[in-house]
Amino acid sequence: MKFSTAQLAQSLADYLAPYFPGVHFYEDPNQQGSKPPCMFLQQRGGEIKLRQAGRWLRTIRLDLVYLEQFNRPDLQQLYNAAAETLDEVLELCQLDGRLTPTVDFGHLYARTLGALDGPAAMAEILDKISAALGEERAARFHSHFSKIQFTPNGGEKMHLTFDQS
Repeated sequence: MKFSTAQLAQSLADYLAPYFPGVHFYEDPNQQGSKPPCMFLQQRGGEIKLRQAGRWLRTIRLDLVYLEQFNRPDLQQLYNAAAETLDEVLELCQLDGRLTPTVDFGHLYARTLGALDGPAAMAEILDKISAALGEERAARFHSHFSKIQFTPNGGEKMHLTFDQS
């Protein structure tokens, strides 16, 4: 069967429309004329595996994103609150075996006021992911690494380059 992301987005939009009246569905967040509130799909990689009888199975990973408003002044704080909490991310991933966690080590570092540092701290996080999702799923996740200057309450002040201390 052949299909495109646009067809998938349209099918998803048709299915979700009754539950989200007034929400626009777009194939791309930068689509010309897009206006919030809206939803869009982002492709997050995939894989192809050989299955029985010479058949191939292609897995496409997609994120469905709901955008309430553009250029919110508190958007970074809202993003940080959701992305930094490893326990919540792992809890969501346990709902469905197809969900893959995104772990933002820089934000976890800032949230813990720098306590998350060194090999032992990284091993603890990886062990936590493995305990929650199992060895096979824990071996594949999306991650972000960045140096972050944080505020006294554990918020992000600014991203730093790797040359900055």
